[in-house]
Amino acid sequence: MIPLSEAADRTGKSKQAIRKAVASGKVRGERDAHGQWQVDPASLFSVYQPVGPISANPANQVDGVKDAKIEGLQRQVAMLESERDDLRRRLDNEGEERRKLTAILTDQRKPEPPATLPEQPKEGRFSRVWSILQRKG
Repeated sequence: MIPLSEAADRTGKSKQAIRKAVASGKVRGERDAHGQWQVDPASLFSVYQPVGPISANPANQVDGVKDAKIEGLQRQVAMLESERDDLRRRLDNEGEERRKLTAILTDQRKPEPPATLPEQPKEGRFSRVWSILQRKG
């Protein structure tokens, strides 16, 4: 990250123009601990061309811009990896919590067999008639 004034000097733009680009989201920037604007060189040089001698050698100018872009991309990769790891950790925690809640909400006991009455032999018609005849006689 470079200070706003240095960003303005390196691009030939005014500080106000750089601040507007940051506010609109064209250039990434943030305030530091002292409240001063710091601008990401990679995003700055992707929007504005550098002017003036950054170094005496024009090849070094291109390398400086590439290095700044690479540095910005490496920070983005590190941030995305951190977010991915956080999301994986959250997903694992959610899965474990879901398993616990499922165990609580479902009845884990084995069902008891239904109570059965002792089976009485079926009385056929002939037996019933025979018992009636015996009582009468």
